[in-house]
Amino acid sequence: MNRHQPTVSIVVPVYNTARYLDECMHSLLAQTLTDMEIILVDDGSTDRSPSMCDAYAAAHPNVKVIHKANQGLGMARNSGLEAATGRFVAFVDSDDFVSPSTYSTAVRLMERKNLDLVKFTCNRFTDTGDKEPESHDGEPVIYSTPEDIRLLTLCIFDAPRTMERYDIGGSSCMALYRMDLIDRGNIRFKSEREYISEDYLFNLDCYGHASRIGYLPHTLYHYRVTPDSLTQRIDRDSIRRDEAFSRHVAHELISRGYGPESRNY
Repeated sequence: MNRHQPTVSIVVPVYNTARYLDECMHSLLAQTLTDMEIILVDDGSTDRSPSMCDAYAAAHPNVKVIHKANQGLGMARNSGLEAATGRFVAFVDSDDFVSPSTYSTAVRLMERKNLDLVKFTCNRFTDTGDKEPESHDGEPVIYSTPEDIRLLTLCIFDAPRTMERYDIGGSSCMALYRMDLIDRGNIRFKSEREYISEDYLFNLDCYGHASRIGYLPHTLYHYRVTPDSLTQRIDRDSIRRDEAFSRHVAHELISRGYGPESRNY
């Protein structure tokens, strides 16, 4: 007997975010797209998060839970990818939340334009009530030529004002990906304990296998800025990870023919 394949798999890494998990989950369970699975990856939490994850799975048949030893955000997302069965996949951090129509909007655009992935925008907010304005205007932009993909790739890391059209962000959370794109490229996250930004490297790999990428300039994701996310001291390990990140990016760009000798930009 064939199992039903959900339209979207949403991977949610969870690490000691009991304070915020309900808000995140309520936003996912309230999605206008109902044909989806939610995969909670408990990354060795030591607060109430594991029992909260189990309670959601017990109450909702489309919620799965993975409990694992702590390895960090990137590895938690990989565990979720291994368990995902949807045609599309998204990533949500457990202290953030999404708008109700996020995935119905993204899937509709993906299918209408035959996209490999679509990016959208976020606004940042704090627990004290400060938040950036939202945007719900603007037509989607489709990138489908090799030159488009080249400039999108370069602008993940540096986007001058003359290239603002290609600056669609490097986060993996403000996006929806076609699962066969990820499977085709055997794409996985690298560890943020080795490289400073696992999101940017994930998108670098996705762009390398994509032929049609969309950008929707609508605020669909809501990113929480917490005190823990702000650097308060010089971190020598961050400097090491910055160096590893830069070396990896330079190697990848050169290997794809995007080196400085290829074009002016």
